[in-house]
Amino acid sequence: MNCLKTASKGFTLLEILVSLSILAIVLVSFFKMQAGNMAVLEAEHFYSALPWSADKVLTDIETDLGTARDISDAFEQSVNGFHVFCRITDNADFFDDDNEKGNRAFKKIKVAISKGSEHSMQFHTWRYVTDGP
Repeated sequence: MNCLKTASKGFTLLEILVSLSILAIVLVSFFKMQAGNMAVLEAEHFYSALPWSADKVLTDIETDLGTARDISDAFEQSVNGFHVFCRITDNADFFDDDNEKGNRAFKKIKVAISKGSEHSMQFHTWRYVTDGP
């Protein structure tokens, strides 16, 4: 008789469930790692492109200051996908009260650059605007 032979040629349901759960754990950890890598890549792009964008903004401001010497306001613009907020003010605290022309010519430039809500950077610089050559 052949009744005692019970060898099966496949996997049991338990073995399949265990292997699928292991595969699910591996895939979830892989996708989490990919999401983390994307966040790091985005931050790296922001901080590597930031100096170029800041230099472009300052060059534009210096050009405007050279032609229109009475600039004293705030503006916003977009540079290469970056949101730029800039405020240009007379630096009245730097010079004596007797030197009003020097106070008007010395500009304080505050620039804030951001990309999305996660990455932002602010910096301040000063420029002395002359009356020309």
